[in-house]
Amino acid sequence: MTMYIMRPVRGEDMADVMELARLSGAGFTSLPEDENLVADKIAASMKAFSGETATDKSGQYFMMMEALDTGEVVGSSAVKCGTGIHRPFFNYRIITLSQASQSADKRFDLDALVLTNEYIGYVEVGTLFIKAEHRGGGAGRLAAQSRYLLMATNPLHFGDKVLAELRGIIDDAGNTPCLLYTSDAAD
Repeated sequence: MTMYIMRPVRGEDMADVMELARLSGAGFTSLPEDENLVADKIAASMKAFSGETATDKSGQYFMMMEALDTGEVVGSSAVKCGTGIHRPFFNYRIITLSQASQSADKRFDLDALVLTNEYIGYVEVGTLFIKAEHRGGGAGRLAAQSRYLLMATNPLHFGDKVLAELRGIIDDAGNTPCLLYTSDAAD
């Protein structure tokens, strides 16, 4: 059974992070296949782990999962403080719009997305990815829980409001399905 450790990302992890980005596929926005963005992410994490963050509730902490027997980087996870403070963070809220007519004895409900930015200052957990051949046996759980263990080391720094974004549905071509409402959908 392979044993794993979680550790802060290092500058020499660039090739491994780019491999994880490639393997993670489309829609995994926190692990982009862009060397400049990944280099910035690594530099920001190294700064955060060294204690050089600008304010108490800021910093991006990027961690690598390493197989102890081989030293291979097999996964990642991250914690980002101060969501929406330095860069806008938008999200969608699903609401239901209802229209009713008593004289026509009809009711129409329509789900709609409303753009909001209501999570400013939250801590975001994300970037959870494990290579397929290392999934199972608790590897994903270790990567996920390591984020909360990191936050527990300094609760005042990380705060108490946490959010997680989940990747949506994406097909093999990298497309996201859309729901189209027609008048037949209401019947």
